[in-house]
Amino acid sequence: MERTKGPGLGNLVIKALVLLLLLLGSASCSGDDSPQIEKNVESPKMDYREELGLIKDKARYGPGETVRFQVDQIRPNTVVRYSFLGEILLEEPLGAAQWSWQPPATDFRGYMVELLENKEGTQKVLGTVAVDVSSDWTKFPRYGFLSNFGPMDPDQRAAVLQGLKDFHINGIQYYDWHAKHHVPLPLDGMGEPLPQWRDLFNREVSLETVRGYIDQGHGLNMASMFYNLLFGALDPMAGDGFSQ
Repeated sequence: MERTKGPGLGNLVIKALVLLLLLLGSASCSGDDSPQIEKNVESPKMDYREELGLIKDKARYGPGETVRFQVDQIRPNTVVRYSFLGEILLEEPLGAAQWSWQPPATDFRGYMVELLENKEGTQKVLGTVAVDVSSDWTKFPRYGFLSNFGPMDPDQRAAVLQGLKDFHINGIQYYDWHAKHHVPLPLDGMGEPLPQWRDLFNREVSLETVRGYIDQGHGLNMASMFYNLLFGALDPMAGDGFSQ
């Protein structure tokens, strides 16, 4: 008994496309109430040149937290534009090298901040920066790492963290800061951390550097993550956290 063949998949797709085109055509000719497409609308010319070094003060902001900005110079006819998903929230003249902005308190949102110079009918973008308003950094994690914890003055640490902040890093892993896998923080006879020790690669580690990075990073709303080897041990000996 011969099976009756139905229409092929290709024919069905072609028929569906033809029907869709007919429906679209009838809708466009159904009357004066159909939406009209505006023609010959020219968008303003944009010239992108990041020349003012726009930066913010933190990597992330909690809802209701104030954002502080700064630039290295001021240009005439320049405005600051704050927007969310293309919607302009506020636009104001750039009147100082440092200023602040209070974003909406809605949680888990990101905003674009632009510096626009209006000159001879052209808008030049002189600086841009993003602002993350989130109560929890793990919602939009952007993490990096540190791996050098030798003696370092606060200004050096601040410069490193400022660079990470400008890349919007909101979580930092601390690699190879510990003395041993099973004894990460060496203690003295009184149970206090030693001021210096050697890491797994025999490099000097400073307790002040590690603490300073953590404290300064938290001031920039950067989370700190402890990195270590799970169930690992280095030269295990009796009395060093092990028994025979």
